[in-house]
Amino acid sequence: MAGVAHDVARPAPGKRTLVDDAPDDATPDRAAGGGVPAWRYVEQTLHLVLAAIGARIARVGLVAPHPHLTWAAAPRAASMISAAIRAYVEAAPGRALKRLMMLAQPTDLSAVVDAARNGRPGTAWLPEVGLAVGEAFDAPLVAAVHRMGARLRAQLDGDAHGVMPARGALLVASCPLDAVIADVLVAPGLVVDRGAGGGGGGVGGVGVGVGAGGDALPHGAVEVEYEWLGARDPALWNWIRVTSPRDATAEHVARTPLAGGIVLDGSEQAHRIAASPPYFAIPIETARLVPAAWKHAPDTVKAAARRGDLGPRFADGGALAESTLADEAALAQASGGVAIGGVASGRVARGRVASGGVASG
Repeated sequence: MAGVAHDVARPAPGKRTLVDDAPDDATPDRAAGGGVPAWRYVEQTLHLVLAAIGARIARVGLVAPHPHLTWAAAPRAASMISAAIRAYVEAAPGRALKRLMMLAQPTDLSAVVDAARNGRPGTAWLPEVGLAVGEAFDAPLVAAVHRMGARLRAQLDGDAHGVMPARGALLVASCPLDAVIADVLVAPGLVVDRGAGGGGGGVGGVGVGVGAGGDALPHGAVEVEYEWLGARDPALWNWIRVTSPRDATAEHVARTPLAGGIVLDGSEQAHRIAASPPYFAIPIETARLVPAAWKHAPDTVKAAARRGDLGPRFADGGALAESTLADEAALAQASGGVAIGGVASGRVARGRVASGGVASG
């Protein structure tokens, strides 16, 4: 398959995508101290939760997007980010906790809310809940601002020739919060360009790519050509090997409609993919929709799916290092990401296979 869309599609407000089909609460419908469950508590107090997030952002402030990009008015930027978070959450009525969790991942906000409530039932507002939820956004916001700042810098230094992108969608987002930040970054007059800055690196020790090894993706993310690996090793039933492009990242894979149809949210699900380029583990939620993959899934996984349990939302990258393709994968990575067809001859230490888990912003 092929694709060269730099201006990635974004779901219309309230438009449901594949990831949105999961229940509002990622945990069982439990209740704290016999009271209402976390998702219902958040629904009932949403305006106060959102206000608490905004207050936290205003109080803590924002990091600079990049050493060569600064906020023209940091308080205004903080206010715009708070408003953008509010708009994202309110775009899907009745799914507030789910939407907040998508922005604050990998934090389990359901557990955060319940811990802050400390067994107290009912929906009366508890300021400590607002503080805990606000604090849960600290690290994801820093990472997203750094990541998208580096990607904006890379575009300004490249094909854009210093001209600010007209839309945030022109920057590759690796998670939903990235897209929120991107729209704010390109707002007229909000960011000051301090000159060329080599957008390919990290900022303050934070990598600029989620699941992509620090790639600033100045030319966008395109669809990939790939093969499912379950036929070669059932342990890799939800893994693919990308054959093109040779420098594919998790963002490219996320941009590809692996289960058919149309990808509505660009590369925003890249953070859920475990990347060991050119090998990528796909979340069960998606892989189960592909017959060529699902037929090789373990019986235990299929039985769990029949019970409604789709497993972790983040793909597990550990299987590759212990699979029959471990040596092949190590050689492919050592040769610069070019996959080697068939089982490679010779022995390569399996520890060289980058089997790390899903990075998240």
